[in-house]
Amino acid sequence: MFELGRTPGVREPVQLFTVTVRSCEDSVGENRDAFWVIADTVASVPPDYPTRIKYGEVPTHFEELIEPKTLTPGCFVVQTGGSGSTRFKVAAGGEVTSVN
Repeated sequence: MFELGRTPGVREPVQLFTVTVRSCEDSVGENRDAFWVIADTVASVPPDYPTRIKYGEVPTHFEELIEPKTLTPGCFVVQTGGSGSTRFKVAAGGEVTSVN
């Protein structure tokens, strides 16, 4: 689950144009290397901005550009249309922790 906001730890609606998940090693790569990509299809306006997004579940007003791949153990980055990003790790047991 990705919680959104302008301040870490404070969830609030945020305008997103795209959301991309890729490996930390490929954090500036091409979308074809991404693990998941979604895009806002209608340029949502408040109060329709999401406050959280669950990996693999496409929010209202979004479309899936790249279907989700299984997240194997390792480091990943989620980027939000150039306005922000955060890193997270997936452990062998499936636990997810923030890397920031």
